[in-house]
Amino acid sequence: MLKKYILGVLFASLLAAALSITAYAGTWCKGHGADEGRWWYKFDDGTYACDCRLTIDGVEYAFDREGWMIDGSGNAASTAGNVSESGPGASGGSEKGRALVDEACKYIGRGVVPYINGGRSLAGTDCSGFLHIIYGMYGIDLPYTPTDIYTKCRKLSESELQPGDFVFFTKNGGASISHVAIYAGDGCIVHQTNRARNGVFRDRIADMYLDGVTRYYGAGTVLR
Repeated sequence: MLKKYILGVLFASLLAAALSITAYAGTWCKGHGADEGRWWYKFDDGTYACDCRLTIDGVEYAFDREGWMIDGSGNAASTAGNVSESGPGASGGSEKGRALVDEACKYIGRGVVPYINGGRSLAGTDCSGFLHIIYGMYGIDLPYTPTDIYTKCRKLSESELQPGDFVFFTKNGGASISHVAIYAGDGCIVHQTNRARNGVFRDRIADMYLDGVTRYYGAGTVLR
């Protein structure tokens, strides 16, 4: 019995270690431009650490809601290790698509561009109003509602998404579109959120489903 117990404990320990290595395997990535000196952690599956604490290579790190590593006081922190020169902005896709994502990322943060239903300026927007402003900076005139943007764009499958394309969502499995975001690459979006978060944030598409009511509706583009 003791031998079986010991073997069971060893097996559980090895399994936990293997799962930990798999879950946290990834690469440290450097910020660039205004985010020079900041760091984020990209998992090998293309997602990234955000709003959490992780132990990586035996060291515990904290990450804010945008995915930047922070210290115990919530300030930007630095690290060493295997480093990628790529920043948290877009990769892949067209030059214009990446530029659109990088422009949208400039406004990430609570209250930087507050949520205002029907807002049409950087003093406050809703989801489609924010896209109207960002795309307008690049000479692309978008409608003011998620449904009208969906009607205007060329439809894509989720696997065809490239940075700068649109991702649409619905609530409670309904037939109408309730939200639109800019696809940022690596399974992530940049979007104006809601009154509770009150600002533009970068999120994983998969995390949009955690409230139990938001569902993926479709994808589209005006870039190709």
